[in-house]
Amino acid sequence: PNNWLLSKRGESLYQPAWWLCYCVDFLKDGDKLHLGYHLSDGFWVLNQHYIDTFQCACKLMGKNCELHFPLKIWTKERIIRELKKEKLFNLCWTCEIPQKEKPCKECEPCNDLRITLREIKRKDRIFKAKGKN
Repeated sequence: PNNWLLSKRGESLYQPAWWLCYCVDFLKDGDKLHLGYHLSDGFWVLNQHYIDTFQCACKLMGKNCELHFPLKIWTKERIIRELKKEKLFNLCWTCEIPQKEKPCKECEPCNDLRITLREIKRKDRIFKAKGKN
């Protein structure tokens, strides 16, 4: 990718556009795709371009679908807590290199998720010990 399409962390900003176009094939006419991204993602930099790419891909496929960002620009911890509260956490995918349709548990997103989940458990234990639920 061109240097201007690299995030501060060095990841390609083409990847989200590819994901969105790939998702369209699995959507039915009228479906709504809900996406979240956290503060450290580079996704937010070109958010409108991704929305436009998604809408163009939908038109090319003859589908009228919507793209929503209910969890945008939150911390990973807040996003995970909200997903668990709404019983949506198990429907989410973060792995970039799945093995036999299961998370690899080795890529950066898998490691980030594991670290964040461990931090949530640690904080919850501390709050519980202090009598705050």
